[in-house]
Amino acid sequence: MKPLALLLGAALLFASAARAEDPAPVTPLSDTLRFLGLVMQDGSISPDEKEEIVEFNAATGPMSFDFGGKAETFLAPDDESKALLGFFVSPVNLNDLWLIDTDRMRLFVRIAEVGTTTRERLTNFAASKFNEVVEYSNISNGYGPIRDKLVDYLNVYKPLEDPDNNMARRIGYDAMVMVDKYHNDQVPDFIYDWLIPYEYLDASNPENDNGEGSAPDAQ
Repeated sequence: MKPLALLLGAALLFASAARAEDPAPVTPLSDTLRFLGLVMQDGSISPDEKEEIVEFNAATGPMSFDFGGKAETFLAPDDESKALLGFFVSPVNLNDLWLIDTDRMRLFVRIAEVGTTTRERLTNFAASKFNEVVEYSNISNGYGPIRDKLVDYLNVYKPLEDPDNNMARRIGYDAMVMVDKYHNDQVPDFIYDWLIPYEYLDASNPENDNGEGSAPDAQ
C-alpha cells in the first residue's frame, strides 16, 4: 500500500471511530428511518403497514405504533422525511432517481438506509446500470466508459453529507464488486476502490480492498 493510501486509510478509520463513539441525535429523519426499518423488517410492506405509513406521513406530532407487541414512539416527519415515506406509499421508477441530481441521489441513498432489503435492491439496480458500460470497457479504451460513469456517479453524490455520502459510496462500491465478479475480475480494482465506505476499512472485513485507489476529479 502506498504511503498516501496509508494516511488516507488512517484518517478514514479515525473518522469512522469518532462516528461510533458519538451517538447520533434523534431527528425526524432518523426516527422515520427507524420506523421504516421496523415496517420493512420482514422484507415487505403489507396493506395494513402501508396505511400506517400514510398515517405517519400525515402526523403533526409524535406518534406511537405497535411492533411485535412493543409500542414505539416516533417524532413527526419533516419535509425530507415525508419525501422518503412517500416513496414507500407510491414508489417511483428508480430510473427517475438515477444520476440526475444530488437531491434525487439523496432520496436514492436514504431508501437504501432503511435496511438490508432496500439496500440490496438499490445496489442491484446500480450494478445493472454500471454493467451497461462495463461491457464496453476494456484495456484498449482505458476503461473509459465505466470511468466516465463513475465520475457521473461521483458528481451527484459528492455534495451529500454523511451518512448519506458514505451510503452512496457503499452502494457504488458493492455494485462494482458485483459487476466485476460477474465479468471475471475484468475491471482493475483501482477504477472503483476509491468508493470504499468507512465500514469496509476494517482489515478483517473480506470485502476490504487494497485501498490504493483515489477518487477521480469531478467534472
